[in-house]
Formats: sequence, structure tokens, C-alpha cells
Amino acid sequence: MPKARAQIAGPLPTRKQVERALAAVASRKRAKALAWFFKTGKGEYGEGDLFLGVTVPAQRKIALKHLGLPLDGIAGLLASLIHEHRFTALEILVAQYARADNAGRSRIFAFYLRHGERANNWDLVDTSAPYYCRGAFEETPESGTWSARSVPEPLEAAYRDRLHARADTPWRD
Repeated sequence: MPKARAQIAGPLPTRKQVERALAAVASRKRAKALAWFFKTGKGEYGEGDLFLGVTVPAQRKIALKHLGLPLDGIAGLLASLIHEHRFTALEILVAQYARADNAGRSRIFAFYLRHGERANNWDLVDTSAPYYCRGAFEETPESGTWSARSVPEPLEAAYRDRLHARADTPWRD
């Protein structure tokens, strides 16, 4: 018997509600430290990213409270220059993907591929790519190796790294 899916009761959350929830737990001191840690200076890999200073556990709690956020709201968060907006959007998307049926997963995966360039920092890739890319990789039964199907970089690289972390998982280049 298939598992019952939780239904979202009440009105759907909005992008603005997520942004307000993140702003409510922001810390200027932490934002400054995160900007340094994620190398946001001129010419650095995180150049242009802005931070509110919200911890990852707080972002995940906020994501769980806003699971019903529609894809257009998630797209709005992903378009933001604020790192925590994008991270929380990806956490919501991962949770929606986990709860979706096959058609929903296909729709979410296609959405992720269209917006995957917004996962433009290592933590954003790590929090999302392994969950979506799993379905886009296939094991070749005769060889026992893995190959990618239509997964762009850096998403493929993140998933490949996850597979390499398991010593028993061969990879076909």
C-alpha cells in the first residue's frame, strides 16, 4: 500500500513570508562572518552573495514551515542575491521532492535543472544536488558502474563526489 502523503492545510505560503521569517532570525554579526567564510569579496568564488546571518538549522526549520510554497515562490527565492533565500528555497524543494509522487518528482527535477545555476556555491549544491541527481543517474547492470543522464555541471560533480565517497561505487568517465 502506498504511503499517504501529508496534505498542506490552509493558504499556501508565499515567498515574502519565507523572506520575513528569515529576516526575523537574522544576525548582522553572523552575516559578516558568513560573507568572509563564503569568500564574497571581489574576484572570490562567492562574489556578489549577500548574507542575512541565519544558521542552517534555523533555515531548515523555516523551510519545513513553508513546505507548500509554490514553484513560482521558490523561483523568486532562487533569484535572490541573498544566500539564505536560495538555501531555504532548495531545502523546501528537496522536501517537496521527497514527498512527491513520480510525476511530481519529474516536475521538480525539471524545475531544478532550469534553475540549477542558482545553486552557485558549494553548500547550495551539497544541500540539493544529491537528492535530485540520484534519479538522473543510472546504474549499468552489466558493468555495475554509474553514468550521468542530462545532468549539468556543477550538479553532476557534486553527485559524482558523493558516489566517490563510497569506496564500493565505481564510476565510468
